Amino acid sequence: MKLTHRVILGLLLTLYSIVGHGQLLIGFNGGYNVSGILFNPNHEEKPLMNPTPNFGLSAKFFDLEHVGFQGELNFTQRGFTMPIDEVTNYKRLSSYVELPLYFQVRAAKNGVFAHANIGFNPSLLIGSKHGQSQTNTYNLTDYKINILRDNIFDFGLLGGVGLGYDFSNFSIQLDVRYYYGMGDLYYYNYTGNPLRSPAWAVDTSVSLMFNLSKKRKIVLPNEDSSPEKGKFESTNQQ
Repeated sequence: MKLTHRVILGLLLTLYSIVGHGQLLIGFNGGYNVSGILFNPNHEEKPLMNPTPNFGLSAKFFDLEHVGFQGELNFTQRGFTMPIDEVTNYKRLSSYVELPLYFQVRAAKNGVFAHANIGFNPSLLIGSKHGQSQTNTYNLTDYKINILRDNIFDFGLLGGVGLGYDFSNFSIQLDVRYYYGMGDLYYYNYTGNPLRSPAWAVDTSVSLMFNLSKKRKIVLPNEDSSPEKGKFESTNQQ
C-alpha cells in the first residue's frame, strides 16, 4: 500500500473513531470584524472601524460535557489607517486565510449553552490593497508584496465567549473574539520599517454546525422527561 493511501486510511479511521466516541459538529460561519495595527514607534495609526467580512468552515468536537475543541478555516480581512500629513491619510487592507484553533469550556442547560474560548491563530497573507485620501473615500489599488519587507505569515493568540442553542441535529452559536498578533505586518530589519507592527482584531460571527455523530445525539427537553435534560446520551442503548 502506498504511503499516501496509508495516510488517507489513517485519517478516515481517526475520523470514524472521533465520530463514534464523541460529539462532532461541522458547518460554516460568517461575520464581521474591526481591526488595527500597533506600530512601535507610534505612527498615530487608527483602527479600521468599517467592519470587514470574515467567513469560513467550522468544526467542533467534545467528548466531555464541559470541555471541547473548535477549529475553523476562514477568510478574513484586517487593516489600518494612519496620517501621512495634516490633510492626507493612508489606508491598507489585507486579506488572510486563517486557521484558528482553540480550547473550549462550556456549560449547557435545556439546549442552551455558553462557552469561553482560548487558543491560537496562524494566518497567511494572500493579498493586500492600499491607497491615500483627503476625504476618507479611498481608491484602493493592489499593494505589491515584497517578501523581504512584508511578513506574509502571522501567528497570534485569541480568546472570546459565545452563546448558542443545540437542536437535535444541529447547533447555532454566536461568538465574540479578540485576536492579538504575535508576529509583525512588516519585518523590523528592513530599512524604514517599524520595530513592531502586530495586528489586533475584534470579530463577531454566527456559526451553523451539523451533528455528524452516530452513537450520540443531543437530547432536547421535549424529547426526554428525565432530570438529565439537554445532555448527551447514546442512541445505541439496548
